[in-house]
Amino acid sequence: MLANDENAASQLAAGSRPNSRAPVEWDLLASAFLSSELRTGELRIEHSFWQPATGHRPLTTASDASDKLLSDELWMEEALRSAQRALEAGEVPVGAVVVCQGRVVGRGWNRNLTDCDPTAHAEIVALREAGRTLGNHRLGDCELFATIEPCAMCAGAAIHARVRRLVYGADDPKAGAIHSILQVVNHPGLNHRIEVRGGVLAGRSAEILQEFFRNRR
Repeated sequence: MLANDENAASQLAAGSRPNSRAPVEWDLLASAFLSSELRTGELRIEHSFWQPATGHRPLTTASDASDKLLSDELWMEEALRSAQRALEAGEVPVGAVVVCQGRVVGRGWNRNLTDCDPTAHAEIVALREAGRTLGNHRLGDCELFATIEPCAMCAGAAIHARVRRLVYGADDPKAGAIHSILQVVNHPGLNHRIEVRGGVLAGRSAEILQEFFRNRR
């Protein structure tokens, strides 16, 4: 993290705005990523920069970020329960849920073998159920939670569904299409933007996959 970011983070944690040379109000750009490391209590700002703002909007505080992370973890627990269903069925244990206005509207786990369907990934199954629940193929008010970084197919489906936010657990170094091998979501050539947060309950998401592959050896 850059020294300027460290200074900004410490001032954010104290509830103040960063110092500036000119007498202007400062605000975080929407492109800044604010996250809270609950175990260490460290506030981290990644890829952030500042610009003058004419309005008087409150900055996101460390407490707000912590609350959001806790909420994300609760929904990721639901996705992990779905992954457990896949494990019990002998499928690769990946789970996903779609959340809209504080309730689960779609739930899925890998069903490739069960359904003889190469597209039946957890995220696709969850998005299909959400579409049926809401009666709309556009899911603009929804968040997608997946236990592993989505592949190119699932990332593309999230874009077509116009989901507002994507939260995932473990990175997928072999097929991940958020940043690992491809950048499908938020590709500069596409017009839909999705807020992305990775690494939520990543250890547990990876552990269930490791258990599955260990048992197959």
